[in-house]
Amino acid sequence: MRLGIGTYAFRWAVGTPTFPSPNPLTAGRFVRLVAELGAEVAQFAENLPLERLTPAELDELRRTADGLGVALEVGTAGCTPERLRRHLDIAQRLGSDLVRLVLHSGDCSPTPQQALEALREVLPRYERAGVSIAVENHFLLCSPALLDLVRATQSPALGVCLDTANSIACGEWPLETAKMLAPFALTVHLKDYTIRPDPDGAGLVISGAPLGEGHQDLPQLMRALALPASRNASLVLEQWLPKSADPAALLRQELDWVQRGVAAARRLLQAAGARS
Repeated sequence: MRLGIGTYAFRWAVGTPTFPSPNPLTAGRFVRLVAELGAEVAQFAENLPLERLTPAELDELRRTADGLGVALEVGTAGCTPERLRRHLDIAQRLGSDLVRLVLHSGDCSPTPQQALEALREVLPRYERAGVSIAVENHFLLCSPALLDLVRATQSPALGVCLDTANSIACGEWPLETAKMLAPFALTVHLKDYTIRPDPDGAGLVISGAPLGEGHQDLPQLMRALALPASRNASLVLEQWLPKSADPAALLRQELDWVQRGVAAARRLLQAAGARS
């Protein structure tokens, strides 16, 4: 597996609706940062949308990535034929063989049947282009429903973006999710978390943690994620760093967590290689 970093590892550096970053991370700076951190893949998600870039800017992004030896992967949210066709064009322009997809977005909430119809409409074009769609098990999509969708299309160009923590929201523990989805995984989102009692005793709080420093059973998880080498899947670092009141301190902590996460992921990949 190739080590990657996703734009959601830099959620605060990019900026959110409730946190306008003082110096928003651009696509080019993100790719250079991925290279500086020693990762091989820069995976874009909808928080740093490539569809806003002009063709000339996309070409420059590819030249930057090629010069640094970083592979690009494309991502978006919202399962509509128009958006998927647009991102296939972007993927081809960037030399990406993957479009990671979250079915739901702020302006798109497809039913399972609508998502299936949208995918069926565009998948023949993806197949001809040699590009795959990897649908993510996001908070609103449990693993069994995702598998039903993938199997229903019967397309070699459709697989899974396996997030190792999202499905907790659906009542699945990460190891269950990994075992169900690994046979179809084209890319993996790796993150860590903690579960602690609410300060007032009102239930539990799930929060992010640096990779390897939370409750995620990483050795077992990696064994469940043993993918064929021929698939050349990306293992993409993300994180759920909680927001804090001090913007400068938050951005420093975000970079620190990514650096620690890259080191932890490297150790996991080395251990997995030693076992194989």
